Amino acid sequence: MIKKAVAVASRAVHDVESNMLTLVLETSTRRGSLALFEGETLLESRAFQALRGHNSKIYGPLGELLSLLDGRSLDRLVVGTGPGSYTGVRIAIAIADALALSHGAALCALSSLVAGEQAAKRASEANRYWVVGDARRRTWYRAEVRNGQLSGPIVTEARSDWEQAVQGALDAEIPVYTFDSE
Repeated sequence: MIKKAVAVASRAVHDVESNMLTLVLETSTRRGSLALFEGETLLESRAFQALRGHNSKIYGPLGELLSLLDGRSLDRLVVGTGPGSYTGVRIAIAIADALALSHGAALCALSSLVAGEQAAKRASEANRYWVVGDARRRTWYRAEVRNGQLSGPIVTEARSDWEQAVQGALDAEIPVYTFDSE
């Protein structure tokens, strides 16, 4: 997640002040990421791979970013809410909730479909696109994004129905993106 996450979340809570410290946590996919911002300036980010077990991978990078605070408190935490790994999202929410409480910071949730770096890039290239992926448990998800906002529900369905829908989008020349590596 990058500036897009902070910009969207800040509109949901307050305007971003130039000295406001924001920590962004994204653990809904296999590639977890954390970013620390001052205002809208990225100070530092960390990423990690976790097929499962985000809880065993997140604390090292988190500790590294928190050590950069130099005694300052976080002003805002932004959590990617997926879709994706239910456990990964729960871990990020629990960490963000604890940090928000201990720092007296605002806590914001943001769909991972519209917040990532690639989503920000896609939004600038196309007014409309689909984000698709493996929802696990033998289901697949798809969602349409228009002008940087979810345009309707996130649909989960069996793979055969999903493949047909995705092919329909491609046939209609709608760009289709995924966070999955496969």
